[in-house]
Amino acid sequence: MLLMTKKEVFMSNLKILCFVFIVTAGFIFLFGCSLSGVDAGGENTTGARTISSAKSDSLTNFNSGMWSKADWNNGSPFGCAWNPNNISFSGNGMAITLNNTARNGRSYSGGEYRSNDTFTYGTFSVSMSTFSQSGTVQSFFLYTGSPWDEIDVEKIGTKGWQYNYYKNGQGGHEFIGNGSTTITWAPNYITYGGRTINGSSSTLPSHNMQVMMNVWNHDGSANDWLGSWNYSGARTTTYRNFNYSPLSGGGGGGGGGGGGGGTAGNFQLNAWQCSSSSGVTIWNGGVGSFDPGDWIRFDNVNLSSGYNNFSIEYATTLNGSMEVRLDSAWGTVIGTVNYSSTGGWGTYKWTGCGLNPGVANGTHTIYIKSTNGAANLARITFNNY
Repeated sequence: MLLMTKKEVFMSNLKILCFVFIVTAGFIFLFGCSLSGVDAGGENTTGARTISSAKSDSLTNFNSGMWSKADWNNGSPFGCAWNPNNISFSGNGMAITLNNTARNGRSYSGGEYRSNDTFTYGTFSVSMSTFSQSGTVQSFFLYTGSPWDEIDVEKIGTKGWQYNYYKNGQGGHEFIGNGSTTITWAPNYITYGGRTINGSSSTLPSHNMQVMMNVWNHDGSANDWLGSWNYSGARTTTYRNFNYSPLSGGGGGGGGGGGGGGTAGNFQLNAWQCSSSSGVTIWNGGVGSFDPGDWIRFDNVNLSSGYNNFSIEYATTLNGSMEVRLDSAWGTVIGTVNYSSTGGWGTYKWTGCGLNPGVANGTHTIYIKSTNGAANLARITFNNY
């Protein structure tokens, strides 16, 4: 039997500790690098709740209980870092700015706003005022990282609105759609961009997902997809009126409010998707030539238990007004919007008016009728504040 001195015992134990430390550090480095490479979104949903009841947020203030601002660098093809300072709030909604502020190893900064919790099947909508620039993405999407399920609404460069989904990391379902920023997600279908994609839980996203909104430029590796990127000044996308109606709660697509009792959830209509019109010009993404006496109509709009606010996105160089009427172009006036010049026919801003929930409730045909001036119209929301 060989006896060891105290010094020998100490040195032996020290060698063992060093070996354990080196092995442990190696595993941390190895798996840490692997995870950061796979987890491009940087999210951690550990401990996140699953939301299955109606939710809405005007996005006029930072709600830290519901959302977080990202602060990291995703890696390629992202050419900017997420900068929480590039996300701001006002009465017009949430602004995400893309600019040349260096951060986290990138020469440019964008912004990403993400829900703290995950959501189950339902209808998700938001209003977006966007810009057009090659090499950029402005998005509203649902996402979970492991397994990778995703449903995308993205304005890509100058090419228009692209829609796509991923199931267990497999994408390739892209199409250019109608500009709608509403997603209806169910176990056997997805409706977005003017199309319904049918399938099953084995072919469509089936895991609870976070809600994401981000604005970014690429790093030069996505020219074929997004077009080339050249910085030409700061650009801003405005988001307003996020709304979620769970599938089991009777929530429909973009055409009506949430079902059930209590306060009705905010919802969005797109002017260019009106049921009928008189005197106006319609294109994919807007309505123009909205002169006195002209109107657009939406059929079977569910105002549920009532709304106290009507908002509309418009562009004009004139001052004017419009009315919101029920059931005919000469029906009951439930709101009058007075608007002013936005500075240009392509410069869109939001305005609106109050509504009486005691009148603005139930299912109706909605008319928006010009009474003075002229304007281009885009997105419309009914809200409760």
